Amino acid sequence: MGASRQRCGAALLASVLCGCPFTDHVVREPFVAPTTPVTVPLAVTLALEVRALPSSLGADIVGVKRDGYGNERGQVSLAPSVGEYVHEALAAELQRHGVRLASDVSAGVARLSVSVDQLFIEPEVTAIGPRFVGVLVVTAELELPDGGERFRRRFVSVASQRGVFMAGGHYDDLVPRLVEDALVQLIAGLGQALSLAREAS
Repeated sequence: MGASRQRCGAALLASVLCGCPFTDHVVREPFVAPTTPVTVPLAVTLALEVRALPSSLGADIVGVKRDGYGNERGQVSLAPSVGEYVHEALAAELQRHGVRLASDVSAGVARLSVSVDQLFIEPEVTAIGPRFVGVLVVTAELELPDGGERFRRRFVSVASQRGVFMAGGHYDDLVPRLVEDALVQLIAGLGQALSLAREAS
């Protein structure tokens, strides 16, 4: 009986420390463009296409909540959808870097296709509270116009954050951080691909 009470007490304490993780959460934190100055504008016209692969838990599920034993007790989703979120953020960043966005692919217009392969935040239950680890994986393919070259690269963004409670705010913080880091990598890669294309022409 004593051991059983101790286990129940430990479970209750873990639940309290995790901040009652037994509810779903929706991330609605908007993406805020970084304030770093643009040194070299990209000066290109692109048609942008973004699609998102659903996680194993379902479309637009980007994380889970867990109790003190590591059992799943809630899901975290993103609104708007993962594809819309990344599309809006990427479009804003491309335009900030001097890219002109075309509504469709026509003669003389390059196409940038982006696939969000993974966006997920997993809490790790530790003795000093949960640690949230997020991963964002995107694949970008640049197709130059008129049968030109194709450049394809994958970008991985990883971020983590410690917390005392299993609160939704940690997910709110990590999603924009992951997206911003991935976009910095993607735009740098896009600039390198355009430079290579110009040198080869």
